[in-house]
Amino acid sequence: MHWYWIVGIAAVFFVGLPLLAGGLQVFAFMGASVRRMEPEQEAVTRLAAEQEIGAGFLNDSGFAFVGAYAVKTAVNECGAVMWRQGQDPAFIAGLLVPGAKQMHIDIESVLSWERGITVTTGTAKDGHVLPKPRGGYVQTFSGKTMPVMWALHQEAEGAVAEKHGVDVEGLDLDAGEVLERSIRADARYVASRPWLMLAMVWRYWVGRHLLHETKVADRV
Repeated sequence: MHWYWIVGIAAVFFVGLPLLAGGLQVFAFMGASVRRMEPEQEAVTRLAAEQEIGAGFLNDSGFAFVGAYAVKTAVNECGAVMWRQGQDPAFIAGLLVPGAKQMHIDIESVLSWERGITVTTGTAKDGHVLPKPRGGYVQTFSGKTMPVMWALHQEAEGAVAEKHGVDVEGLDLDAGEVLERSIRADARYVASRPWLMLAMVWRYWVGRHLLHETKVADRV
């Protein structure tokens, strides 16, 4: 096999794979819809999520269950179970993805809908693959306990709120709306700027690994 065939195959793999994966994600998430689960399904899904997150942590930290939702995208349907602590803008979401070996956990704060200021703390480094709109901040960590994840999220939330001069309390937020808008936002942002698909090549192979285990508070 000639060397240029090897180079060509490698280029297709290293460029094509991220573009295919990213394009599929953008296509799937752009039209995502969210509905509240039926009571029986909600109870079963909530129990499964509480076992992963830790019912003790949720109760001791004052998180109240707000709902379990079916999230339908163009390629599959997954479950999301959400809790909120008082009037804090942060929601904890346990994401049950078909075929995944374990549940993904995200903590999502909406500090301003109008200005698009959000903070996400998650367990999956793939959270760094899609470029975020200005004002969207993401940090991901592996192997951390929920109390540590929550502390890291609060630190990030405070740093972002201080930078942008926004209040961290008082927003009237609906869990289903937060979930749906969060899923759609990044996909629609990338779809409106097709050149960002090229950035996903770097983010897939390099960026997500460099940003994983780094704190938003150190980057703002």
